[in-house]
Amino acid sequence: MPENQSKPAPPPVTLSEVVLGKAGALKPDDTIQTAGDRMRANNQDSLPVTEQRRLVGMMDLPHPDQRAARYGHDPKTTTVRESMNRQAVYCFEDEERGRALALMIENDLQILPVVDRDMRIVGMVSRGDLS
Repeated sequence: MPENQSKPAPPPVTLSEVVLGKAGALKPDDTIQTAGDRMRANNQDSLPVTEQRRLVGMMDLPHPDQRAARYGHDPKTTTVRESMNRQAVYCFEDEERGRALALMIENDLQILPVVDRDMRIVGMVSRGDLS
């Protein structure tokens, strides 16, 4: 290649190329105790909530079982549905990683659910995966 021609830019990397496993998605009818246990087991402060594999929210309160107990709720009977954030921030698997990183910075998130165009969760990405 002649010196005055530059190499073409590599194609942008999409999220489907860096996505992690689902890492313990919760169901709306799971208990807050289950949520807290899974979050600690995965060392995460948030987990996606899915219904029939579709993203319906996020459990984004660290130690939700301990918080519920502090407010007099039984973590073994209180459901994720009662406490989840229904306004989940997410990216589509065919979007560029820069878009995901921008959303994470804008919303102060460490992990982000990645979904297909039918809102089925395909995995998660972390800030470290995108750096």
